[in-house]
Amino acid sequence: MHGVIALHECSDAQRLAVERLYTSSFPASERDVFGVILNHEQEGWLSALIRVDDSGEVEALCFAYRLSLSPPAVYIAYYAVDPERRGGGIGTTMLKESLAKLVQPGDAGTLFEIERAASEPWDSYRPVRQRFWERQGAYAILDRFLAPRLDAPGTIDLTLMWIPNGDATAPTGLDAARALYLEGYELAPDEAKRLLAECS
Repeated sequence: MHGVIALHECSDAQRLAVERLYTSSFPASERDVFGVILNHEQEGWLSALIRVDDSGEVEALCFAYRLSLSPPAVYIAYYAVDPERRGGGIGTTMLKESLAKLVQPGDAGTLFEIERAASEPWDSYRPVRQRFWERQGAYAILDRFLAPRLDAPGTIDLTLMWIPNGDATAPTGLDAARALYLEGYELAPDEAKRLLAECS
C-alpha cells in the first residue's frame, strides 16, 4: 500500500516510523504524547494521515482536527516531512492529498500555527517553512497567538496561518484563536479568555 493512508492502517513498523518522525519534528513544548494521538484517531476526533512510498517507507504525516467555526474549518495540528525527503515536492504533494481528504464542501479553509520570527531567531529553518506555506496560498490571520505549552506551564509565541477553501471568507484571527483554545487545546473558557486578551 502506498500514497496517503490513515495511521490505523499502518503496519507496526510504519507506526514506529511515524512516531519517530513525529517526536523528532516537534519540540516537547508543542508535542502531545504519541499515545494521545493514537487515542484521538481511534475515537474519531483526529484525522491522522501518513504518506508512504512504493516500498512502504514513511515520507510525511499530517494530523488534523475539525473546528466548529462558522463555516467549519480544518486545523492542522502537526505536519512533517522526513528530513531526508524534503525539497523534492513531497511536502506539497502530501498537503494537496491531505486537504483533498480533510476539507469538506462548505468548509471555510484550513488553520495551522507556525513559529513567530521574533520568538525563534535561532531557528534557521523557520523561513524555509514559512515560504513553503506561503507557496501553498497561506497567509497570517493572527500575528501573535499564545499557544499553551504541552510539557510545562507557560505559552509559546506562534502565528496563526490560514489557507482558504476557494473564495470562502476567513474567520477573524481572534475567532480562530478562540475556537483553537476551546476545542484544540481544550482550555477552560476563563483561561481561553485570558490568553485571547494577550493575542494580537
